[in-house]
Amino acid sequence: MEKNKPSSRSIDEMSLEELQKEYVKKLESYKALKKEVEYQNLRAFAFEKMIEVAEKELNITIRKKPGTKVSKRKKRKKKK
Repeated sequence: MEKNKPSSRSIDEMSLEELQKEYVKKLESYKALKKEVEYQNLRAFAFEKMIEVAEKELNITIRKKPGTKVSKRKKRKKKK
């Protein structure tokens, strides 16, 4: 997604037509971002439901319990 670049001219220097075009660009960008947020929220909800069903149907624990400590395994060294 392309970010809107701020205009190099101040608002005082812009004509009404330029301001309207800038407004329309920002409104379109806002709508696209809002749609993306809605999609990501729906996606997160779907993943949560998948985990719930898997835990129930397969009788397994997928989520970490609160307060669980991190494993003390040795960290692998990254190859350079």
